[in-house]
Amino acid sequence: MAVKRDTKNQILDIAEALLQERGFHAFSYQHIASKLGVKNAAIHYHYPSKNDLAVALVARYRRRFSRWSENLAKENAAPWPCFESYIETCRYLIESNKICVLGMMAAEFNTMAEEVQREIQLLQDEVVSYFSDLLKRGQEQGEFSFLGDAAHKALVLTCQLQGAMQFAQVKGSGVYNVVVDQLRAELKPQA
Repeated sequence: MAVKRDTKNQILDIAEALLQERGFHAFSYQHIASKLGVKNAAIHYHYPSKNDLAVALVARYRRRFSRWSENLAKENAAPWPCFESYIETCRYLIESNKICVLGMMAAEFNTMAEEVQREIQLLQDEVVSYFSDLLKRGQEQGEFSFLGDAAHKALVLTCQLQGAMQFAQVKGSGVYNVVVDQLRAELKPQA
């Protein structure tokens, strides 16, 4: 059973790398099979359709995000370090010439099957909810300052970071740095 589990994870690892490099519709099971050194049938055994693969990819990414945010919560990390941790995760993707799974899947959202769209929406909701809770906590502790509702600011912040990562693919990481510096300045309480 361990061999099947490892193969399943290897398939997801390769598919995720291809997704982040090319986009979901720009790779096939043949790409995965050749990298893994197996026949297409081995991929279909674990993921009968590419929609099944997409659901599994986004669900795994959601689990990772949940574990990451839960670990920060267990550490009782202050709001600024939590914010910076997310910023650095995005920076790592940019420097690795990868696009985050959420950004890539959101770009291809309208071409995805309904069950894949649901997973993408759940992931997006979780990221926005994470920032909403973080902003609210940071405001209560005097670490963040912003106008309006924390949930609305979280949506704006998430869009800005996703957009900055997309722009960085074209213009380089300097664009991302400018956006992040501006976000920091906007969130910092005025003395």
